Amino acid sequence: MDRVRIGLIGLGRWGDVQLSALSTLPYVDVVAVCSRSEERCRQICKKYGIKKYYLDFQEIIQNAEARAIIVSTEPERHVQPILLALEAGKDVLAEKPLALTLKEVDRIIQKAREKEVIFMVAHTLRFDIRYELLKERIKKGELGKIVSIYSRRNVWKGLFEQHAKHTPMLETGIHEIDLCRWYMEDEVIKVYARKVNVLDPKIADTYWAVLTFSRGGIAVVETSWLLPDGAPTELNSTVEVIGSRGVASIESPAMGMPIWTEKRSEYPDIFFWPVINGHARGTVHRMLEYFTCCVLKGESQKRVCLEDARESVKIALAAVESAEKEREISL
Repeated sequence: MDRVRIGLIGLGRWGDVQLSALSTLPYVDVVAVCSRSEERCRQICKKYGIKKYYLDFQEIIQNAEARAIIVSTEPERHVQPILLALEAGKDVLAEKPLALTLKEVDRIIQKAREKEVIFMVAHTLRFDIRYELLKERIKKGELGKIVSIYSRRNVWKGLFEQHAKHTPMLETGIHEIDLCRWYMEDEVIKVYARKVNVLDPKIADTYWAVLTFSRGGIAVVETSWLLPDGAPTELNSTVEVIGSRGVASIESPAMGMPIWTEKRSEYPDIFFWPVINGHARGTVHRMLEYFTCCVLKGESQKRVCLEDARESVKIALAAVESAEKEREISL
């Protein structure tokens, strides 16, 4: 195979970002896209020079040209397109969370193993160069035994209504959960969480969760969708790792390139998906490059195993249950 031909399902903001990054990969052809909105399909096809679009995800999966399928729909619309793509023998990149229940997650994992295709869940922080560098230092033992992790991902409140339809723990908290497991290299055995409802009486916008690991390590996960309109960026995140011989931390937005003008102060993204010459680079680009290279070479991906994707959902759901019941949940 000398080309990777892709069909992409879901043309929201994230699908657009992925298409922007894919357009820079010289061996990738996006042969078709799919959305429930024909107007959006036409807009995206014009923007990226894509020839075909579909309004039904079953039809894009049936497209023989598309060797791989990227599913970038909302979480509640992940399961069916993923299962159909796997059944058709397509390689698949699926947005996180893999599904909203463990039963659905297990159905997907079973099908992926049955079909023996290349399948990856988009846990993007594993492809952020800062987090990768810290992981390398941890593996080398420079911090000693990892004792404690604090991981925060807080988001502009203007995105809450559109993106936090179910729970922020499965939207943003799941990033931090995956990161804590990745760094701790251990399994969570207990979860205790608390929540706060400010924007919606039915859906919490703020969570704190304490994760207890089997070898005694602890982690605190914070996620809140209450950043004010006046915040200089729509995302504020931090991770601090404390080990027996050292401490390390990462902050976003980092003070890498502050821009102050007469109209505003700005801290542009220079890591996640900075747009350079009209194309998304950074973490998203690195993740898509890795997945498409695996497809190109016919090699299984080894960066995000299926068990990791499942455990992240399991822990996030336990945190939601703990906050609802106001008690610790054992896993």
